[in-house]
Amino acid sequence: MLNLISKFKIQLFLIALLLVGAVVMYFVASSFQKQEEEKRKLRLQAVHEDAILKIKSSVNNFAMLASGIGSFIKYNEKFPTDGELQVYTNHLIKDLQYKDSLVVSLIDTNHVFQYSFTKNLIDPQKLVGTSVRQFRDKVDISLLQYAMEKEIMVLFEPFNLVEGWPGIAMNFGIKRNGEKIGYVASIINLKHIVNSIYNGGNSKDFAFRFTTSKGFDFDREAVYDGKPIYNKNRDLQFYKNFDIDTNLFIYSNISVFDLNIRIGAVYKNASRADNYFVLFLYSWYFILFAFSTITVRQIYTAQRLNFKLRIANQQIEEKNKEITDSIEYAQNIQKAFLVSDEYLNTALAEHFLLFKPRDIVSGDFYWCYQSTEGKVIWTAVDCTGHGVPGAFMSMIGTGFLNEIIIENGITRADVILNKLREKIITALGQTGKLGEQKDGMDMALCVWDRQGDKLEFAGANNSLWLLRGNEIQEFKADRQPIGYFSDELKPFTKHEIQLQKGDLLYTFSDGYQDQFGGPKGKKFKAKMFKELLVSIKDKPMEKQKTIIDQKIEEWKGDLEQVDDICIIGVRI
Repeated sequence: MLNLISKFKIQLFLIALLLVGAVVMYFVASSFQKQEEEKRKLRLQAVHEDAILKIKSSVNNFAMLASGIGSFIKYNEKFPTDGELQVYTNHLIKDLQYKDSLVVSLIDTNHVFQYSFTKNLIDPQKLVGTSVRQFRDKVDISLLQYAMEKEIMVLFEPFNLVEGWPGIAMNFGIKRNGEKIGYVASIINLKHIVNSIYNGGNSKDFAFRFTTSKGFDFDREAVYDGKPIYNKNRDLQFYKNFDIDTNLFIYSNISVFDLNIRIGAVYKNASRADNYFVLFLYSWYFILFAFSTITVRQIYTAQRLNFKLRIANQQIEEKNKEITDSIEYAQNIQKAFLVSDEYLNTALAEHFLLFKPRDIVSGDFYWCYQSTEGKVIWTAVDCTGHGVPGAFMSMIGTGFLNEIIIENGITRADVILNKLREKIITALGQTGKLGEQKDGMDMALCVWDRQGDKLEFAGANNSLWLLRGNEIQEFKADRQPIGYFSDELKPFTKHEIQLQKGDLLYTFSDGYQDQFGGPKGKKFKAKMFKELLVSIKDKPMEKQKTIIDQKIEEWKGDLEQVDDICIIGVRI
């Protein structure tokens, strides 16, 4: 036996080596298959998230567009013609993608089309003079009546514009000089948005599902089966044409202006474990070359993976730029709603405004109005959230302040806050149910009667600071927001103040005091803010703004800004 072993020791060593190599290669192959599955999951997740971003970004942009057109009609000195509206709309959409997928109509209170236009054509569908009642039932008409009454946005379920072209109608109610004049109907053609999701090879590897809350599918991938993209009758057999198990879809639910959309994505071809690869591991010649082959393959795979990662990072950067460009465009729309510097200089004389959004668009905003009776009204407002959600709230707040003060002529501070709270609760549909979003605003509002230097103040969570001499007197706000707070909505308190020459008034959001920084990374807090104001009280207002801004930047250091900042200072 020993002689046999000695004689065949090289062969036995090779057999043992091949057996060990087979085991090693088996585990290497298993690991490789797991990596491939993980990469497939990451790619599917990335494609799915890209589809969500494109749907949400596109619908949000068109919603802000509808709102902007409504404001142009509402506040334009003369009622615009259809040609003027077309020019204004083209100005708003010049930087948007899918600009050719929009039809805008102005419909009067009797639901009759007055204007209808696309980017280049006036009344291309010959809708002017026809009635919406031909297309909408009584329930939809009542929703449109409500939109006109409350000046809010109403979205309807998708419908067929032409065969295979789904559309979503956004309807924005408009009042002019306090009277209903109708609503702007912006119809988004979803064809370009949906088709864009299949760009870059997605149509080859992935299938998508877009389903509304009523069960309507508005994507059927017409490019493959020749059927309409949108059909009210579901066709579950369609996905079986690609051997797809419907349970393999990953889904996300999004809500855009109360339109709930379920977005799904899946690979068309399922991954299959290659059992033959494992069997070949036990072949003598395969094992002999396995180590070198795997090494070369790993190097090649690493190089290819690095290349793909570079491409993926480049695509992510491009997508981030597209999203950032859209938000920057939204910033231009938000700026159009804010009071101009020239108007503030006329109304408030010696003052400063420090306005530092945390993101590109802001949840804080400021508002000012000088009445013909010599009263100046101003406020610094902190809406729930920041970024795009906060910006939407800020535009809602601006619109309601215009209506309450400018259109209805209400100038009493506490009444303004009471009226604003009523409109916010109604517009957001707040009922106080458990788990309901507590969206709203905190604000400090001042009404200055210049004739007698008397000031009225009312606040929702945000107080007013009056600096007289070397002391700051704080006029406390009511501990309740502009929005639904509790079952008992208490009236806001009015403070009356007799002003003196040289008094300094400060209204602000909480972003400045809540900023983290300093040597220990703590909040700036109100005490330090008051000490800072007292130390710079004798300096010109514009110089105060510079010092306050520099102080918070030094305090913040390398940390991120935690919230929007809005501070208004006025010297009497």
